[in-house]
Amino acid sequence: MVLALASSGLHSNGYSLVRQVLLKQAGWSLERHVDELGKTLGEELLTPTKVYARDILALIEACRPGCLVRRPRRRRLRLR
Repeated sequence: MVLALASSGLHSNGYSLVRQVLLKQAGWSLERHVDELGKTLGEELLTPTKVYARDILALIEACRPGCLVRRPRRRRLRLR
């Protein structure tokens, strides 16, 4: 069984990468508004990480072998 869920945003294990790529390499500031996120980069970094354990357990309970759950289209960040 393969489970895939839409991300609620940036996650704690990716914050170091975000800081390196967006803050240091791309030169973004924490005050920069990111249209794809609908908020500033700083606000996004302060948003708590969603824990998916309950969602996954509920899906496992509801899903029978061979069922397919589709995921929504991914949002892509554009480095400008």
